Amino acid sequence: MTLLEQMHRQPAMVIMNGNHVTEQLVADVISYLGGSPLVAEDFRDDEALVPLASAVALNMGTVSEESHKRLIHLGRFANQNQKPVVFDPVGAGASKLRKEQALAIMEAVSVKVVRGNLSEIAALLSGEQSRLGIDSTSEADAVQTALDYARCSKAWVVISGAVDTVSDGQRVFQIDNGHPYLAKNVGMGDALDGILALGLAQAATFEAFVRVAAILPVAADLAMKEGTVEGPASFKTSLLDHLYQLNDDELTKTAKIQEVSLA
Repeated sequence: MTLLEQMHRQPAMVIMNGNHVTEQLVADVISYLGGSPLVAEDFRDDEALVPLASAVALNMGTVSEESHKRLIHLGRFANQNQKPVVFDPVGAGASKLRKEQALAIMEAVSVKVVRGNLSEIAALLSGEQSRLGIDSTSEADAVQTALDYARCSKAWVVISGAVDTVSDGQRVFQIDNGHPYLAKNVGMGDALDGILALGLAQAATFEAFVRVAAILPVAADLAMKEGTVEGPASFKTSLLDHLYQLNDDELTKTAKIQEVSLA
């Protein structure tokens, strides 16, 4: 079976925790792609639930002392049960506290995938400060930033932007799909976190994982082709419909994935 066919025919559970602003959107996206989302707030549930999951998505969107401890506990429990962890260091470049918490999570938890915008990943790599909170203001080179942070963190790195950049520390791919309305809809990065976590159940190789990373921006392109989108709100509805309807042939034909030459 191919990637999206597997996602729909072999349902996988994704445990997510950390951003109360976007939980509904992330859960819907996971469900539309054939997965089973579950929000895990109470550490007393971890022993029963984490072994059932295919992956765990940690999101730093809602920051507090207790939520920070919760993310570390859940991440460590996922590690103990050999479940891959996707981590989103939301706003890591926006404040000293967020950067310190993100770095602490990366130190305490073995993370399979780090997904953020350029400012967030640059903050983890070099301490760069964002001028717009959770939005990216970095002028760093996305290819070099993804490559360098993948090498030092030993994680697969996804940098979201007008062109998405994905690296495993040895290779870099860029995905030239998507639309500015993705950025206008708060939480689309978190939705991608959920897709990446779900995709890890089927993506055994880095190349397959890059295809998973293309699913959301490809659905955005298909939504805009419909001709019915009038703004960010109607775009969101069309995007979610296209995520549900997306098949492997459409993904292959529409995805603009190119490996970057590092020579």
